[in-house]
Amino acid sequence: LFTLMINPDNRGFVHNANQGMRLHPGRDAVLLNADTEVYPGWLDRLRQAAQRHAATATVTPLSNNATICSYPRFLQDNPFPLELSCAQLDALSARHNTGIEVEAPTGVGFCMYMKRAALEQVGLFNEADFGRGYGEENDFCQRAIRMGWRNVIAADVFVRHWGSTSFQGEKAKRLRAALKTMDRLHPRYRKDVDTFIRSDPLR
Repeated sequence: LFTLMINPDNRGFVHNANQGMRLHPGRDAVLLNADTEVYPGWLDRLRQAAQRHAATATVTPLSNNATICSYPRFLQDNPFPLELSCAQLDALSARHNTGIEVEAPTGVGFCMYMKRAALEQVGLFNEADFGRGYGEENDFCQRAIRMGWRNVIAADVFVRHWGSTSFQGEKAKRLRAALKTMDRLHPRYRKDVDTFIRSDPLR
C-alpha cells in the first residue's frame, strides 16, 4: 500500500518532499511529519476542505503545536494533557466545527494537504533557496496566493504534533535563515502573518 524510497545520503526534507510529490502526478498530496498522530476520518475531512472551494491550494488542520494553527493556546506549543485526549478533541472538532475554515497567508508543513492542480501551476518546493528544510511551505503558499490560490486552516480536524524532532538543536538557526529568505522572496509575508495574528479568525 505504500512505496518506500531510500536515498543513499541525507538530501534534506525539501528534496524528499518533492521526490514524494512527483510519485503520483495525478493525485493530491499530503505532507505528514513522522512526529504526528492522526485520528479516524482526518484525511477525509482534509480532502473535503480542499474540495469545498476551487481555488483552495492547501489545507492545514488544528494542532497542539503548529504556530498559527495551535490550540488551545494560539501561537504556542501546547504539550500538556487537557481534560480529554487528543483523539477526543479531534472528534469534538469534527462534530462542532464541521465545514469551518479560515483563510491564512500560509499553511503549516507538519500536516498539509496540497491540491494537485495547485502543485502543477505553482510548482514544487524551492530546493535552491530552502535547502534541507524550514520555510519551504511558507514560500509555496505565498507563491500560490500570487497566482490566485488560497490556503486554509480546517477547524474540524485536529492532529497531534510533537514538533522539531527532525531538526533538534538546529531549529532556531534554520528559522532565522528561513525568515531572511522569505523577506527577500516575499516582502509582504511577515506583514500578512502579523495581520492574521492580530485578527485571530480562528478564535
